[in-house]
Amino acid sequence: MPNAASQAARTAKPRQNETRRPPGADAALVLADGTVFWGRGA
Repeated sequence: MPNAASQAARTAKPRQNETRRPPGADAALVLADGTVFWGRGA
């Protein structure tokens, strides 16, 4: 039986304008509230 988190992950619809990778960014930090911080990896 799937748990609530996996069910939410399957049914969530990405917000296209907020999920596109900015030019030059190759890393993302995603917080529990859905906030995404883009940057450069090590």
